[in-house]
Amino acid sequence: MKKILSLFAAILVVGNLAAATLETDTITCDSARVAALAGKTDAAIVKGYVTSIATAFNESKKNISFWMADTPDGGQVFEAYQAVCNSADEAPAIGSLVWVSGTLTKYKSTPEMAKGCTFGILEAADPAVNLGQKTIAEFLALKNTKDTCVLTGCVADIVMDKDDSTKYNKYGNFYLVEGTDSLYIYGILTAEGQKGKFQEMGVDAGDTLTLKAIYTEFKGKPQAQNAIFVSVAKKQDPQPQAEEVDVTISSGVQIYKQDAYWQVIAQTDSIGISLLAMSTQLAGTYDVADLYADYSFVMTDFQAQTKIGFTAGQIVVTEDVTGAVTFVGKLTAADGKIYNINLTYFEPKAETTVTLTYAESQLNDQTSAAQDPAFQVQAIDYTNMTMVSLVVYTSVIAGEYTQANLDPNYSYVYADGAAQTIYTAAITVTANADGSYTLVADLLCYNNTLYKVSITIPAKTEGVEDVNAGNKATKRIQNGQLIIEKNGVQYNVLGAKVH
Repeated sequence: MKKILSLFAAILVVGNLAAATLETDTITCDSARVAALAGKTDAAIVKGYVTSIATAFNESKKNISFWMADTPDGGQVFEAYQAVCNSADEAPAIGSLVWVSGTLTKYKSTPEMAKGCTFGILEAADPAVNLGQKTIAEFLALKNTKDTCVLTGCVADIVMDKDDSTKYNKYGNFYLVEGTDSLYIYGILTAEGQKGKFQEMGVDAGDTLTLKAIYTEFKGKPQAQNAIFVSVAKKQDPQPQAEEVDVTISSGVQIYKQDAYWQVIAQTDSIGISLLAMSTQLAGTYDVADLYADYSFVMTDFQAQTKIGFTAGQIVVTEDVTGAVTFVGKLTAADGKIYNINLTYFEPKAETTVTLTYAESQLNDQTSAAQDPAFQVQAIDYTNMTMVSLVVYTSVIAGEYTQANLDPNYSYVYADGAAQTIYTAAITVTANADGSYTLVADLLCYNNTLYKVSITIPAKTEGVEDVNAGNKATKRIQNGQLIIEKNGVQYNVLGAKVH
């Protein structure tokens, strides 16, 4: 409810102004504007509504500056410049009907009542309130010319000082930007209401600034004049972006799944990925903390066999109705790079069948061992450069075995210049009357090849039953190559000495 003051109350404020003077001698804001711009310096009493505060109440100087118009929403027509005001309680609120007494003048193109003018409130407006934090979009939509809003945005396009192109305008004229919305700030005051202190505020382009503002317009365009500084957050220098490496593999991806864990292994000519999670199921979301560090790594140097562990990130595993499994996510490794993992596993199929026959082989019989009884068979064809290595966990040699009985680290088919990992196995070992064995196996590998293997295992002969005994050669896969070692000397499959 507006408070109506009597003319008698106005006389008390003015002191020596009679009620008749206010009633008969006041002029409109528009008339005062025309007269001031025409150069008249007459004494006058101007009546109008306060439409915006040009300079907030200054406690030390005991004054305030405000704009007036003949209607509450009339804009900035005439200014009362540094009008005498003894306390903040006496300051007029936007929307109040006031009179201003003093000398008409103009400053450049601004029509105003000269410094030291006096004023009185005829009708007090409802007190302005702080509407709190608003987005710039909300602020513009409200078009509230009375109440304060708190705005936060990025500082941009600061106006430079005309006298020094290296310094910002001391009053603080700039744009406050939030997303795609922006608002022109025409002057910013200190928290105490002082103007011309923008450079002392330490605000730079790119900083995040919070201020209090009241909606105003200039030539039909929205702005906030003499906003109040609240706080500033300095912009952060951009951090260097980590190098990202895309690892997309959809061929030859291998999955090992046991009751308590799963492991995926994938490799190209230049990079290898291994991930192992202690989980009873495959599908799910796994953070680095869920991955077993010893078997979760990236390898970029196969010769050095250097394993680079992961330090952060996440992998999402999904399965579809066709049986395809995808591993997608970003993992940061100890080398500082971010690896964009995209692995797709397809269940291997026997697209190609290859027959491998070996008339002789080596047997390492550990079936009588107290712990982890097993036997190992290795057969090699130097002419075709193929090799089969099988480690079967069992207490007897003769029998039928599957993939579940194999040690995956030492069971493989070496063909086409690489060790092919076995996906499924159907192995039958038959004991012969002469003490030898015949091994027949269907080995489906991850390269979508079914190897039909036939191996003759000779009868044991004293002194040669252990593949590492005497001067017999041992064979193994090292860095993707078949290596034969005899009497401490290593050879590759072509017979060249390598160490």
